[in-house]
Amino acid sequence: KYARKILSNLSIAAHLDVNLIQIQDLGSNSTLSFGISLAGKIDDKMAYGISIFNPEKIEIATESEIASAIRVGLNRQVSTNLKLYLDVEKIIDTPLNILAGVEYKPAESLKIRMGSSTNPGGISFGLGYTLGDGKLKIDGGSQYNTLLGFTPGASLNYSGQTNTSDE
Repeated sequence: KYARKILSNLSIAAHLDVNLIQIQDLGSNSTLSFGISLAGKIDDKMAYGISIFNPEKIEIATESEIASAIRVGLNRQVSTNLKLYLDVEKIIDTPLNILAGVEYKPAESLKIRMGSSTNPGGISFGLGYTLGDGKLKIDGGSQYNTLLGFTPGASLNYSGQTNTSDE
């Protein structure tokens, strides 16, 4: 992933992903996909983002593609402890998906997140914790959707710079 601030209220990012599919007794295949994003601030309390993922459909296996998608999102800082999110996502050949979420910060180092989506219908819950001086962040959560059931996830993020902002 590569990101760069190009104006005071506009940043651009690009990423390259390696996708791997393995099916027991049938082998494996890998391919590359990519995306580009723009993000910025509308004012001190509201930000936006636009992302295009995989503008060209890529086949990863016979009759199985990595779909193209476009996503537009807004977030609003309601108070120092509360942030609201709204995304509209369109994956080619699927109905529109609307995602809404809330992030509550009960302590300086802890964030509690909840959200929902329309297609497939689902709910999510997550926690984020910042260790020490802000260089190390741990995030975890789970999503329930009507197609896959529960899907857990976790991430560990280390930044060489101290960063306590939410940008």
